[in-house]
Amino acid sequence: MQITVNDLMTSPAVSINRSATIGEALTLLCRENADELYVTASDGRLLGAVPDYELLKAQFNGMSATESVETLMTARVPTISAESIFTESVPQFRTGRCRRIAVLRDGRLVGQVGRRDVMRLLNTLETLDTSTSNESSDIPRPRYLESRSRTDSKTRPASGPAK
Repeated sequence: MQITVNDLMTSPAVSINRSATIGEALTLLCRENADELYVTASDGRLLGAVPDYELLKAQFNGMSATESVETLMTARVPTISAESIFTESVPQFRTGRCRRIAVLRDGRLVGQVGRRDVMRLLNTLETLDTSTSNESSDIPRPRYLESRSRTDSKTRPASGPAK
């Protein structure tokens, strides 16, 4: 069984139409308790994103709430296909700068996958891996686990320097 991004993603992602105002974006962001809004065209195509800090800066700088959300939007949004194997998303999270990735199907926004989603899955896979002795599992072993064996993790001291 291959785990896809579609299996892992949160759907729907919090999005707003490109014609929305900054005031509407602020209201939506607060109501949904989101960190970021995806900006979409009327047909669902992803155009960009507006992070919460851009909306906060707009407020501090006295921008009009009636200005278009596009004035704050960044077009550089990390994306991944819903059909991708989940491990394809992991490298984008490694740098620590990427908190979430927009999930697309046929160029349209269908959800998002975040660092916590990936961590939760990796933790579940590690728990399953250590609780079963069946090495022929169809679930792919996370790459970070491949470099250590079960015996290494059990014999390693819990903390402190070796004496």
